[in-house]
Amino acid sequence: MNETTIVVGVDETDAARAALRWAARHARDAGGTVAAVAVWQQPPMLAAGTGEMIAPVVDDAELEADARRWVSDAVAELPAGAAELVEGRVAHGDPKEVLLDQARGAAMLVLGNHRHGRVAGALLGSVALSCAHHADCPVVLVPS
Repeated sequence: MNETTIVVGVDETDAARAALRWAARHARDAGGTVAAVAVWQQPPMLAAGTGEMIAPVVDDAELEADARRWVSDAVAELPAGAAELVEGRVAHGDPKEVLLDQARGAAMLVLGNHRHGRVAGALLGSVALSCAHHADCPVVLVPS
């Protein structure tokens, strides 16, 4: 990764879109670029009432298409001139691992903070918490 690249985790949330807007403004001002990364994976197994584990059946192609849509929709909402600074990326795997890998050597990792309120706002989601503890670059959390 280039040390002038800002990596942003993108999903379908307002917080992720706010993070991408923030990163694009920062990249423009600092002369950098943005890698908007959407990560998809199969949903976790669920426990049935019988104690049996059930794997939700979701088509991989559908999940990947959703991730591509998250990136394209978020980039399309950027102000004029900002989209040119953004490279969209889609990856399969654990979001924590993929984002940490993508951010290796980057200027910073920017994530949306999905929490709301004073008490909940003090807590971080598992992806943000893991990235904040393990990233080798600064991590910026942007509220929606």
